[in-house]
Amino acid sequence: MTRTAPLVAFNCTAYDDRPSGARTRAVGLAAALLGEGADVVLYVPRGCSLRAAVAHEAGGTECTARLHEVRTPLDPGAPVARAVRSDRWFRRHLTRDAYLFVTDYYPVIAAVPTAVTVHDLRYLAAPGDEARRRVVWFRMFYPRLLRRARHVIVPTMAVASEVVCHLGVAADRVRVVSNGLSRAWRDARPASGDVAHLLWVGTSEPRKRLDFLLRAYAIAAASAALRPLVLVGRGADAARLPDCAAALVDAGQVIPRGVVGDDELVALCRGAAALLHPSRYEGCGLPVVEALAVRTPVLAARIAAVAEVARGGARLLPPDDLSAWVRALGQVGRVDLPPERPECRVVRAAREATWRCGARALLDVIRA
Repeated sequence: MTRTAPLVAFNCTAYDDRPSGARTRAVGLAAALLGEGADVVLYVPRGCSLRAAVAHEAGGTECTARLHEVRTPLDPGAPVARAVRSDRWFRRHLTRDAYLFVTDYYPVIAAVPTAVTVHDLRYLAAPGDEARRRVVWFRMFYPRLLRRARHVIVPTMAVASEVVCHLGVAADRVRVVSNGLSRAWRDARPASGDVAHLLWVGTSEPRKRLDFLLRAYAIAAASAALRPLVLVGRGADAARLPDCAAALVDAGQVIPRGVVGDDELVALCRGAAALLHPSRYEGCGLPVVEALAVRTPVLAARIAAVAEVARGGARLLPPDDLSAWVRALGQVGRVDLPPERPECRVVRAAREATWRCGARALLDVIRA
C-alpha cells in the first residue's frame, strides 16, 4: 500500500514519566506533526506511555488515530544497558516505511534515514561541569555516530555552531528544529503583577548552578528583604539540594517543591517576581522562553543559547560573577528586569515559538 502521509518515528526510550526537556520536546513535536498531517510512531520504554501526553498537547484525540506507540524492552533507568541493546533492537524492530527516525544520541539505523538530535553539546563545549567518563565517551564515540547519521538536528543556532566547531559536521547537514511552548503555556494568561516569590526551575546537574544561586541568595538576603525562592524540578528534591540550602529551607526563605505538573508550574511562574536562570551552559533554555511568554521577568546567565532565545527580553549577567548576582537579586521587585518589563515584541516572539514551527522544520528535513 502506498503511504499518503509522511511517517516519523521517535526513539523515546530514554524518557520516563517525569518531566524533562527532551521528553517535552518529543511530545510537543509528535503532537504538532499530527496536526500537520503526518503519521507518528513512538518507541517507548517498558512501563511507560506518552499517548495521553501527546493527545493532550494535540488538543484532543481526533488526530491520535495516526499516532502509534510501540513498547520496547529498553529501560530509561539503565542507560548503559539501553545503549548496548538499542542498536540491535531497533535494527530488528524499527518500521522500515518511516520517512525519518528521530533519536537522541543513538542508535543510527542504516535502513531508515536517521536524524540524531543534539539537545546540547555540554560534554564537549562545556566539559568542566560534567563527569569525566561521559566526556571521554562523547569525545570518542559521538563524532563517529554523527558521521553515520543522515541528519543532525538541534534546538538553536548556538548548538548548531557548536556541532560544526566541536564535531566537524558540515554546516549543511545541521538543521535547527526549535523547541516550543506546550499547551499549558500557550493557554496561560499573562502574569498579573501580583508576585509572591522568586522561581528557579532545573535539575541537579552542576551546570544548572543551584549552589551558586543559593550562595548569592543567602548573601543578598542578609542585607535586603528578599521574596522566598521556590525551587522546582528534578533538582529541587530535598535529598538532592546542596548543603548550603539547609539553613535557608529551615528559615522558610527557600521552598523546594520538587517535580510539579504543567499547570502548577505555569501558576508558579506567573506569580514570580522573576525567573532565575543561572545555568552556565544550555542548549536552549526553554524555561526562559516560557517565563517571557507570560511576561515574567528573567534574570539569567549570559550564555549563547539563552541570549538567542531571550531575544533581548532577559537581564543577562556574567555566569560566575557572584557579586553581580547578589546586586541583581537585591534589586528584584524594586527595578524591573530588564529595565522595562518584557516588551510586546519579546512576549510576542516567545508566544510564537510553538511546536508547530519545529514540526514544519522537521518536515522540511524530510523533504531536503
